Amino acid sequence: MEAGGTPTKRKKAIGEITCKDKLVFNGFGKHMSSDVFHLCLLYSATLIGLICSDSKLFEHFCSTLVSYSATWELEKFICFATGFVNLTNTFSYNTTSWKNYSTSSFLKVY
Repeated sequence: MEAGGTPTKRKKAIGEITCKDKLVFNGFGKHMSSDVFHLCLLYSATLIGLICSDSKLFEHFCSTLVSYSATWELEKFICFATGFVNLTNTFSYNTTSWKNYSTSSFLKVY
């Protein structure tokens, strides 16, 4: 198999892969993908084959993914995103954590 996966996958946009391919980007949705693309200076319609065929661009993409995901281990992030509850019901939507997260510096693109 060549770098970049199958020929069909190489013709897909990176935004489509990160939002739909759960084998590779499980847990990434549109908002997290947008943050990563913003940090990489990539357009979401960039073909995955272009990224995989350029070693410098691929390395930049990978290192950005690593640094972006390292954010989730920061104590400041954990306090903003998980530290406060708004209701005692554990199944309710945590509006307080969402407000803290979305108004902090962790959300890059809205």
